[in-house]
Amino acid sequence: MFEPRKYESWLKTRPNMRFLGGIADFDLWYRGDLEAGERGVNIPEPDVLPYLRLVRISTFNASEDWDDFRVPLHLNEEVGSIGHPAERRLKGRWSDIHLTRDQVNNVETYLRCFAPWVLGETLTGEENNDENT
Repeated sequence: MFEPRKYESWLKTRPNMRFLGGIADFDLWYRGDLEAGERGVNIPEPDVLPYLRLVRISTFNASEDWDDFRVPLHLNEEVGSIGHPAERRLKGRWSDIHLTRDQVNNVETYLRCFAPWVLGETLTGEENNDENT
């Protein structure tokens, strides 16, 4: 998927957001604060930290169309951790989307294949190590 299915206006109104593509349930957007990265400052304000925005495609509730997740996804808070593993979910910053284990796997697989830099990985998964050269 090369075009956003929802909120395509974000391409014009939010130049700091980058559309990454989509999977069956979500369009994936990335936002990183280049200024904070260039300064080398770890700013605790959540709006300047990198995040992955998931836009839900099939939803009946307009208030739950999108949510922001820290990357990598395992950094997000888990809900239902006391229950059965199938009941566990990762919640986004606004708690509007709770991802199942299968959805997390689908998102991470997509990112590893098409946007590994979002997860801090390279396409091959190999580190550039001067000792091995």
